[in-house]
Amino acid sequence: MYNRQLDAFIAAAELGSFSRAAGELFITPAALIQQVNLLEKRLNVDLFRRSNQGVALTAAGRSLYEDAIDLRQRAMSAVEKARGLQNADTRTVRVGTSLHMKCRLLPDLWLRVMERLPSLRIEIVSLQTLYASRHFAIDELDKTYDVQEGLYLSESYAGRCGFVPLSQERLLPAVSDRHPLARRERISLEDLEGQTVVVLKPGLSAHYDRLHEELAREARCTIESVGFYDMDVFTTCELEGKVLFTPAAWQDIHPSLHVHDCELCHSIPYGLIHGQDPKPAVSLFIEAVSACLSTCLGEELPLEASR
Repeated sequence: MYNRQLDAFIAAAELGSFSRAAGELFITPAALIQQVNLLEKRLNVDLFRRSNQGVALTAAGRSLYEDAIDLRQRAMSAVEKARGLQNADTRTVRVGTSLHMKCRLLPDLWLRVMERLPSLRIEIVSLQTLYASRHFAIDELDKTYDVQEGLYLSESYAGRCGFVPLSQERLLPAVSDRHPLARRERISLEDLEGQTVVVLKPGLSAHYDRLHEELAREARCTIESVGFYDMDVFTTCELEGKVLFTPAAWQDIHPSLHVHDCELCHSIPYGLIHGQDPKPAVSLFIEAVSACLSTCLGEELPLEASR
């Protein structure tokens, strides 16, 4: 099946650093470099150009990276399909995670769920490949994974999933340490004058659409719309001095981009995304989550699922 040396290669290619890639994979830099070296030796191909600033793909490396993304996804889908057929009646919930959609609130909630459903088992599924290839992970819902913690994009997700809200995350401006606005505790519309502001393109989220409309109407800035938030978008904003409006929950994604308070009051639902026709174990999990939220938070947090 899939060669795990490709995981080290793909992570280094995406992050441009052996040390950062090692941290992402929870291994030592030496172990990751060994995996990459073994892959290069096995293929007899130089995949990276190494420098003090990091690593960059060679032409051959770029070609292998593009094919490896597809190969890893096919292998992961094949394995998960086989597991799904074998374990269709088990009490396992597969939780999809990625750099953006990692479990920030679920671990604490899971402990409460386990008190109600001690036989339920959780399985972590990495969705990083899907995001790296710019595929919406929701396309793999109920195939590769069952539940994901993350943003609810109202227009894009409508009719495609169920949703249990955990919080409302403010959409706030993030700028690099070198940006002229970096020292501002609170950024105003006037501060955005002349800036390039990055937001999601219209039509994906009604919440982002309202932010886009207010910026276009009130702020004298250049609005740059993107169809997908990935590490490239965060890195580009950091390097080119752009202002990125990001959910507050994502403030830990890029080490050099820092979220600031803002006079604009826009937010987006954040919670658990699940399939419209979940298997029994997932249904039990969702019911237990809702019960835990109702018990712990009372009326402070709405529990109705957005469809």
